[in-house]
Amino acid sequence: MDDTCWTLVEHAAAGITTARDAFAKLYLPVVEAYLGARWRNTPLRSDVDDAVQDVFLDLIKPNGALTRAERDHGAGGFRPFLYGVARNVARRHEEKAGQRDRRETRISQSPDLAADDGNPSKAFECAWARAIMRAARARHAKLAEENGRKSRENLELLRLRFQENLPIRDIASRWGAEPAAIHRQYRRARMEFADALYATVALHVSGTPADIKRECARLLQLLR
Repeated sequence: MDDTCWTLVEHAAAGITTARDAFAKLYLPVVEAYLGARWRNTPLRSDVDDAVQDVFLDLIKPNGALTRAERDHGAGGFRPFLYGVARNVARRHEEKAGQRDRRETRISQSPDLAADDGNPSKAFECAWARAIMRAARARHAKLAEENGRKSRENLELLRLRFQENLPIRDIASRWGAEPAAIHRQYRRARMEFADALYATVALHVSGTPADIKRECARLLQLLR
């Protein structure tokens, strides 16, 4: 994550083991969420794990999909490419299931196998947003560790506020500080995280600073 996601993609396509591991850790949960939502109410729901592995293999095999990925995907970056590969694998599984059903029952494809790609696409986008947020939090934590005590305090403040859902007044009481001072520190902490998020999104999105800011806002909106 110290370079653009396209560097990670290129290294994974080249067969570098560490890059492939990082690629899988970052992107396969996104694919799993998409397929799980697409097949939630269908007989294919038990095939999600196999299909996730098929997506990964389609991406990294020799002359696989990653070798065809191009950096110039506009503001969407790598996201639409990954979505396209996942959707193609899903359709392939659905076609095979339909053929099996026709052989066994001599009827047309079961309507249960016809996927509605509306909600699953939203699931993909939300899972993508969560993956980017995890990467942004990791970047923020690394920077806080490097920048000293005050930055580490700001990181802890965000953890208390968002993970433990504590109001600012309770955090102030816990820390023996004035609520107004904690409010000011909270604003600074949010700005630090916003910087980490911007830097992370910039790894995945090609475009102007305004494009990157819009993508940050879109990701935050998806997770509300």
